Amino acid sequence: MKRAAITFCFLLVCLSTIGFADTQTVTNCADSGPGSLRQAMADASAGDEIVFEITLEAVGYSTGETSPGLVTEEAASDTWFRIITNSELIFQDSDVSIRGSTQTIEGNNSLGPTVEVRANGTYSVFSATASTDRVTIEGLVINRCGGS
Repeated sequence: MKRAAITFCFLLVCLSTIGFADTQTVTNCADSGPGSLRQAMADASAGDEIVFEITLEAVGYSTGETSPGLVTEEAASDTWFRIITNSELIFQDSDVSIRGSTQTIEGNNSLGPTVEVRANGTYSVFSATASTDRVTIEGLVINRCGGS
């Protein structure tokens, strides 16, 4: 009985020191604020995953190449969500994953991903601090880097 209690306490201490990854969810196409990709990246810690659940109701329609929202009139019948950044999106921590392929509602792009992140200036869309390594970005269109 004593051995079982010691084993239980040991396991409890070990498990309490393990950090569990969180999921940060992007719910809009805003450049900043709650639900934005920028906020999700700021809130992310090592091991976290950033996923997408953007809806038309939350963002509305994009009205042109520099307008965030659901793009509907640029590629035949394909649709996707456009996020416009006004400055670089900076990874603050290592081992953070951005999973653009998790956006499965309302976007329908036969040509590729259903989330586009576009720079609104002459800068890189994503950057990292000097201590950041091992980041993953998948399932996004990254567009207009450097203003072109």
